[in-house]
Amino acid sequence: MGAAAPDPESGRDSGSLLSADTDPAWFLRQLGIEKRVVEINGVQWTLTGKILDKIEVDENGTEVLPVDERVLQLIKGESDFQFI
Repeated sequence: MGAAAPDPESGRDSGSLLSADTDPAWFLRQLGIEKRVVEINGVQWTLTGKILDKIEVDENGTEVLPVDERVLQLIKGESDFQFI
């Protein structure tokens, strides 16, 4: 019996078929895996949950996160959680 063919939908199998110069971010997006991040005061934060709804797209197609009181509360809540 021969080995099963790699499943192109499986990251483990597909990763072994990619060339060394493949962009890891592109590869993860192809799998439907995306990590949204923002840098605030030199610290990178992963955006999850309700804060993702606050992201807007400017006239150049760039995603931006306007900082308002609600965004500050969400970030503060995350910060408090990280240090408990």
